[in-house]
Amino acid sequence: MNTHNNARLTFARRLEMVQDVTERGLSQGAAALAQGVSVPTVRKWLGRYLAYGETGLADRSSRPAFSPRAMVSEGAGDRRVAPAPAHPSTHCR
Repeated sequence: MNTHNNARLTFARRLEMVQDVTERGLSQGAAALAQGVSVPTVRKWLGRYLAYGETGLADRSSRPAFSPRAMVSEGAGDRRVAPAPAHPSTHCR
């Protein structure tokens, strides 16, 4: 996955940042200042690193996993709704 142009941290810089905290004893605030990001950003990446290791630092898609209003794609089955029955007195729908 490509890193977008506005991303402050690449995979290598994320790894460096979490290693600064975990292995080199830097505080989260000092690591944030060194990388030019906020402390909550350091906490986010540190949490992912502690939970998943280096793979947790990889770029993720921002596409939602589920979209309740998504249109059904072609070939995914016919989900057309049957037309409403005509009104008995007017024969109109």
